Order: sequence, then structure tokens, then C-alpha cells
Amino acid sequence: MENSNTALSYSDPPRVITARIRYRALAAKPVSILLLIGLVTVAVCAYTARGHFRDWSRIRRLKSVGRSAQAVVTNILRCRPGGQRGAAREYIAFEFRPLDPSDAQPVSGQRLHSLFLRQIKLGDKLDVTYDPATPEDFFCPEVDDQSLIGRLSAQIIFLIAVLALLLWACFRYFALLRIVRNSPAQLGTVVEIGPCAQGAFSRLVVVTLQVADRVVILKRVVPARLAQSFSIGDSIWLLVPPGKPHRGIIAAAFI
Repeated sequence: MENSNTALSYSDPPRVITARIRYRALAAKPVSILLLIGLVTVAVCAYTARGHFRDWSRIRRLKSVGRSAQAVVTNILRCRPGGQRGAAREYIAFEFRPLDPSDAQPVSGQRLHSLFLRQIKLGDKLDVTYDPATPEDFFCPEVDDQSLIGRLSAQIIFLIAVLALLLWACFRYFALLRIVRNSPAQLGTVVEIGPCAQGAFSRLVVVTLQVADRVVILKRVVPARLAQSFSIGDSIWLLVPPGKPHRGIIAAAFI
């Protein structure tokens, strides 16, 4: 059976890359998925980095205006934060009394035991630095006084991974544009159309392509509205890089 797509005219390469082609290349899988993952990860990293920066700035301020005191370990707790599953965490509970005013009430705090580089026992002393105007604003230099780079180490690692994702997305994007610009058009036959993991708005189209004395099977994800124009047995145009038929794409998905 011959599909209406076979009637379309695809000029010989090199072709002009229009804004429409660029948009469709960006929307194609896996480029769009890689970009989405990258942008979401950047947003999450920026949000968490903002909190770390604010905490680091607060500690810098306390270093300049704060006063020192000694806290006493009052309890060692084992619990699962927020009812989470998994192994219980061990927390060190401590208490200190501000040096001024003289009638100031004791201030309590908690820190993860794993943050300390030593074994903590009941009655041990911990150094704290607090704001004289607001004693509840304090930090424990032994575990809280990290450099900004140390605080942002996880975000830096994630951003390096995101950079690799974005570079891979750019590579796939420009590879698609090169195929559209430089690859000759060849007819293939639709042998299967079905759902795909990308969701209800996409379909998996399986096409066979005759290359010399062998048949190449291409599986390509296309928008559902485009897949509706195909039927099993249809002949459709593919853009096939010379010598690399496995990288062929469905022409109608881009042009």
C-alpha cells in the first residue's frame, strides 16, 4: 500500500534547516528527555545550593558577631526522620546555656552522630557559637563549619553530570540536523505501529528498509498524530545516512 507521505517531495541534500526542523529535532527523543532531565536537575541543584549558601552566610556572620559557649550532650537518640523506612539514624542531643543575659534559658540542639569525627558519649562537651541577641541562632563548629565548596560538593557533582547530559543532548540534536541536511531519502515499509514507554502522545513505528542485499529494521518514536497517518504496509520516506542505515529517521517527523 502506498501512503500519502510517498507523494511528498524531499529535495536532494544538502537541505536548508528551517526553524521548524530545529524545533522538531529539539522535541525528538532522546534530545527532549535529556534536556528535560538536565533542566530539572539544574533547578533542584539551584534550589538546594541557595539553602546551603544562606546557611554558610549565616555561619560567617555568627563567626564575626557570635559568642562561644560549651554545650553538654544530654541524650543520644536513634530514630527514623519523618517516619522514613530503613536503618534508624543516631542523633546527638545537646544543651547549652548562653553566657548573657545571666537569666537566659538553656538552648537545645541536635546533630547527626555520623557528622562527628569522634565517638560522642553522654556528658561530652561540644563547642558552640551563638548570636547574643538570639541564642537560638547558633552553630556547632565541629560539624557545621564547612567551606562553601564542601557544602556544595553534591550540587557540583550533579552539575557535572548534568553538563555531560546536556553535551550528549547537543550531540544528538546536531546529529539529527546533519541527517536531515545531508542524507538522501529512501522508501521504507511500515511493519508495526504500537505504544511506547514515552507516553500516550507518542507511538513506536517499526519500519523495514532494503539496503543492498539485506533488510534493516528501524524502530522510531514519533508523535501519535503522525503515527495516525501510517498504516501497516505503507511505504514512507526515510532519511538514511550513507553507510549508516541503522541511523535512518522518518522524514515526515522532521520535514
